[in-house]
Amino acid sequence: AGLFLRNISWNWREGAKPKTRLSQEQMDQVEQLPWFANCLGTWQANWNLYSPTVEDKIQWLCKLCPEQPPTQASKLDVPEELVPGRSPAVFSAGFFLRDISWNWREGAKPRTHLSREQM
Repeated sequence: AGLFLRNISWNWREGAKPKTRLSQEQMDQVEQLPWFANCLGTWQANWNLYSPTVEDKIQWLCKLCPEQPPTQASKLDVPEELVPGRSPAVFSAGFFLRDISWNWREGAKPRTHLSREQM
């Protein structure tokens, strides 16, 4: 049910392209479920969260992990001064490092592409 809800959630976001499209009638049916208002509120809150750029994440990696690489499971609280005017952020530093590491491997297809300057 969780994956299905995530896939249909985009039907309520203006301008989005949902993976699973619902008709207006189907959306009206879902909206009648007693728990739906809470779900929609959570989705809307998540849609308004800050989405950091690759440049932001590079800065965070350099500032938060200067001495040693993060572990795969590292979730670091980003200090307010690194996200000015935004809500606090949590940075999955180990996953980001894994995703960019393929930029240094010949012929690889990295999950997160870096420019020459970012490398």
